[in-house]
Amino acid sequence: MVEIKKTVFFQVVGGTFESKEFDEDTEDIYISSRNITSVSFGDFKDFKFLKQLSINYCNISSVDLSPLSECNRLERLALTDNKISEIDLSPLLNCVQLEDLDLSNNRLESIDFSQLSGHPTLKKIDLNSNRISEFSFKPLETLSNLTSISVRNNHLQSANLSPLSESKNLMNIDLSGNSIRQIDLSPLRDSPSFRTLSLSSNKLETIELEHLSNIETLESLELASNRLRKINLYPLQNCRLLKKINLTYNELQELDITPLYLCPNLSHIGVDNGVLVRTDSETARQSYKPEGIKALKRITVFHSEEEKKKAKSTRKPKKDEEKLEFIKSRDFTGKFYELVKEINDAFNSKCYVCTTFLSRKLMENLVISILTKIFGHTNEDYYVRKNKEGRVIGNKRFAIVLQKFWDVFQEDISKFSHLHDEKQLTHIEKKMTELKDDFNVDVHELGTFRSEKKLLAIGQELGNIISFLRELDSRIK
Repeated sequence: MVEIKKTVFFQVVGGTFESKEFDEDTEDIYISSRNITSVSFGDFKDFKFLKQLSINYCNISSVDLSPLSECNRLERLALTDNKISEIDLSPLLNCVQLEDLDLSNNRLESIDFSQLSGHPTLKKIDLNSNRISEFSFKPLETLSNLTSISVRNNHLQSANLSPLSESKNLMNIDLSGNSIRQIDLSPLRDSPSFRTLSLSSNKLETIELEHLSNIETLESLELASNRLRKINLYPLQNCRLLKKINLTYNELQELDITPLYLCPNLSHIGVDNGVLVRTDSETARQSYKPEGIKALKRITVFHSEEEKKKAKSTRKPKKDEEKLEFIKSRDFTGKFYELVKEINDAFNSKCYVCTTFLSRKLMENLVISILTKIFGHTNEDYYVRKNKEGRVIGNKRFAIVLQKFWDVFQEDISKFSHLHDEKQLTHIEKKMTELKDDFNVDVHELGTFRSEKKLLAIGQELGNIISFLRELDSRIK
């Protein structure tokens, strides 16, 4: 049987046109290139079996979705990491099987979801890392199958969740990375399937959790990096499926965690070291066995300020508490956490060549993590080396990877102006190259040994670079 090919045309930098062929009966089309400035959406209507269309990491600034109204099998549309500043969603109303719409990492300042009013299948909406300052949840009340909405890393100053009060299938809301000062959670009180709420990195000074008390399905509550000075956790005692609550980087002075002893699945509590953590010991004794709650085992509980001062003055410092952190480890997880721990162990063991070698490794792998999210795990152009058989045998030299990284980054540097201004970004680029070269000398030359003083001198600069890379990594889906 002869396979019939269909052609998709797109315009590239310089104004010329290129094309790419796909099988007529293909279900997935993925297009990605920073050279692409526009795509002919009219070509996609010829793919009668098309289910997933992804046009990511291009330089597209405008789109006409009207031809997609004939793609009635389309389930997922992703237009991430482009330069789209406005979009008409109305043609997607005819895509009656569309479930997932991803418009993250663009330049949208506003978006009108009333154009999709009553859509029968839409479940997931991702608008993270745009420039949206006002977002109306009102049109979403007509989306009966909506399960997830993310408006993370935008410019919201408020969020009215009232239209979501009847969204019975809603599971996840992510409004982190905005400038929200207050929020009413009462519309969520009757949500039978709700699981995760993320409000980290906003400007919340107070928050009432009482409306979450009836949500037995709640699993995660993220409130880190706000301005909270106090919070009542007692409404959470009925949330028996709660696994994680994060309250780090707030202005809390004390915290009563008694109700959390009634959450048997809790595995993570994020609380800053300086917070006076209290509990009612009788309630804790009569509740679920505390030893089964890993998070609570890691918290030292004091019943008064005097008790806390006394404990500080009488206990003998442990060796671990005497160690310095060359790189702060608390924000890392998984393999990155293990690597940072190894760096700090090397530093405290006065093995400074190991410290620089492993720091270089951390910087390199954070860069590769970012490129991997953009281009996939096997991109030979940017970081992967392959043998003659096409098998991956390792990464390219860090100098090449770093240059490719900055080439990609500089193509759309304005998207990240909220992280650093252009002068600071130029400084970071210069310092990354200098540190890479310095670390190479430490590793390869026999007679080069840094002192602790010299290493600490570059520690702050390295910390700024690591923070920048982590922030960038977190903002790329």
